[in-house]
Amino acid sequence: MKRFVLLAALCPLAAEAQSGSGIGVYVSRDASLPNTPNLAGLELRSSQGPLALRISGAAGPVFRSVGVSPAGDERRFVGSADLDLMLDLGGLLGGSGGGGLALMPFVGLGVVGAGVPDSEMESMTAWSYGGSLLMPLGSRVALQLEGRQRIPFADSAASLPQGFGRALEQRVGIVVRFGGSRSSRSSAATRSTAGAWAPAIIVGTGAA
Repeated sequence: MKRFVLLAALCPLAAEAQSGSGIGVYVSRDASLPNTPNLAGLELRSSQGPLALRISGAAGPVFRSVGVSPAGDERRFVGSADLDLMLDLGGLLGGSGGGGLALMPFVGLGVVGAGVPDSEMESMTAWSYGGSLLMPLGSRVALQLEGRQRIPFADSAASLPQGFGRALEQRVGIVVRFGGSRSSRSSAATRSTAGAWAPAIIVGTGAA
């Protein structure tokens, strides 16, 4: 009986969560990549009720020394791509309209890679989990802080390319929401902030 009471209490929060889409940019440091590169990325997100589906990608150059002089440095390119399923907890945390914090935990699948142009790329596939904290800057804009733990599918670290591994990715970005609609039952006092920000694009920087 208690379970049904809990579900009944959560249903209004799900109904108030906004659906729609959005765009955002971020920078990140991804320790799962060699030499802890800085990346710039782009994210697209679509939400329905308390759930959001997000796809993001980031890339950037990194230099690794192969000689004594700077002229001998080798320029490698690194990148990442992720597909995440996110849960909007804004209503549960008391987020209201554009005036409160929103937390969105997520799980995802992704790939990170590094290589030299015109040569073979090294890569690692992984699943991940983490959370995004959204801090409203206006009615449709928010600052997003995020942490992601990548866990490779490889059986052991020895089977991974050199420099790749289980590690944390950190992101800082700006999210802009557009479109979407809210149930007629919604009110300013019960709106879910995280739902409002659920759609977004992000650009990032990775660290190893």
